[in-house]
Amino acid sequence: MNSSISGKLSSAFPLMKNYDLAVIGAGQGGLPAAFMAARLGANVALIEMHEVGGT
Repeated sequence: MNSSISGKLSSAFPLMKNYDLAVIGAGQGGLPAAFMAARLGANVALIEMHEVGGT
């Protein structure tokens, strides 16, 4: 990403961080995928609307 755009985003969203991977859903597929990616060194954002682990 262009550094000037990145700087503008950082000032507009101060809590926003950079992630290597965003996993949407912490169910039986998303949770292990996020865990494995983190174990391999990725900076992972795990996004879940309800309880972790799915139904």
